[in-house]
Amino acid sequence: AFYGIDAWQPHRSALVNRLVRRAAYFLTISIVTRDRFLAWARVDPARGFILPPCNDIDCFGPGPKPPALVSRYGLAGKRVLLLLGRMEADERLKGFDEMIEALASLVADDPSLVCVFAGDGGDRDRLQRLAERRGVAGHVVFTGMVAEAEKVDHYRLADAFVMPSRGEGFGIVLLEALACGIPVVASRLDGGAEALRDGEMGILVDPDDPEELKKAIGEALARPRGVVPEGLAHFSFERFEQGLHRIFDRLSATGWRGTPKQ
Repeated sequence: AFYGIDAWQPHRSALVNRLVRRAAYFLTISIVTRDRFLAWARVDPARGFILPPCNDIDCFGPGPKPPALVSRYGLAGKRVLLLLGRMEADERLKGFDEMIEALASLVADDPSLVCVFAGDGGDRDRLQRLAERRGVAGHVVFTGMVAEAEKVDHYRLADAFVMPSRGEGFGIVLLEALACGIPVVASRLDGGAEALRDGEMGILVDPDDPEELKKAIGEALARPRGVVPEGLAHFSFERFEQGLHRIFDRLSATGWRGTPKQ
């Protein structure tokens, strides 16, 4: 089983790559991750299963902006864009750079905009310097690592959640933001498109197109907060459980050997 970008290219170990090709079956979370894996592994696609992750609706839900966090980050009277993810120097695929570049243009039209970058990592210092060079350091908040207990409240800070990424195997944070009733902008170039059900539940953009990203952010900000899309039920625990049972039923039908019937 594999989750995302780790399977998009061959492993650095030749032994691991050989063993991968000998696996009887494989399980992944999205079509894009399956296709990127198959492009190098050259495994029979019929040996694969796709099981999207589920969203725990009991842990997320709409709510007002938490006053304590508004005060902590100086967001009173601000319109907030949120991006939550790791800031890793060897990855740089979440969309932080693209958001800083877009913000330089957006704040010229709306000085009340602030982009909250929730998360931490070795690339944070570079991102802070980039925000300074682009003249938007006063419009960017770096929260550092967010405690799990405060995660929902950080989503509720946002007027829009924006992740113009290139390396998401799926994008569970998109489902979490949607479950909190936050309008979402995501990438059409990775698993985010599947998380948003090809644009049914949010706005999809090409992260390489600054004008398209800017327009999508404006559209998201115009949408009301607190509206949870009905399509989110597609990623409920019940649907996940049903999908898992279907996989086990198909494997049982083959005696857990050979190629499963599609």
